[in-house]
Amino acid sequence: MYKAIQIPKELEDRNTVLFEKLVPDMGHCDTIEGEMIRAISQVVYRYYNDGDIWHKGYGCETCGPAVVFLLSPICPLFKEMRKGFKKYRRGNRYERMLIELNTKVVEYVESCGEYTASSVDMYDFESKYEEENEYDLDNYEAA
Repeated sequence: MYKAIQIPKELEDRNTVLFEKLVPDMGHCDTIEGEMIRAISQVVYRYYNDGDIWHKGYGCETCGPAVVFLLSPICPLFKEMRKGFKKYRRGNRYERMLIELNTKVVEYVESCGEYTASSVDMYDFESKYEEENEYDLDNYEAA
């Protein structure tokens, strides 16, 4: 039996603090770290609020660009993100993956002494996913 797993409140609170600090009300962030928080928050939000999965159906449009950004070398954690997204499975494994990746991004951003100025916008990255079996992260080439 499938049992939903929620983002732990402590992680959600830490993410919220960073989101409020680094993500503007509209448009892209002024830093890579802010855009990382914005991207992982988009993927998590869309799953828990609308059921969107990054490589499937409408999730390709709503989450795909955020995932492509997180998998690009512009993101300092792109190798860890690639490993994490490869763990995808149905049910609560997807949710565990989201928690793990959200934790990695939050911990990284919290550990930064200074943020890296940037004009990168995750929505400038085109989703490469259209159907469940079309993603192959071993052969993935960043935008």
